[in-house]
Amino acid sequence: MTTGVRSMSQKTTKVKEKPKPFLLPAYCKGCGRCIAACVKGCITPG
Repeated sequence: MTTGVRSMSQKTTKVKEKPKPFLLPAYCKGCGRCIAACVKGCITPG
């Protein structure tokens, strides 16, 4: 007999890919705001 409810092993999950940040050099003023805003610390002055 089935109840119509899926068990944990039968559930499917979608992995939603997060958008990757990028910088546009044409808009860079050299102010450093993006560096300060980056919580991971992966942006460095170039």
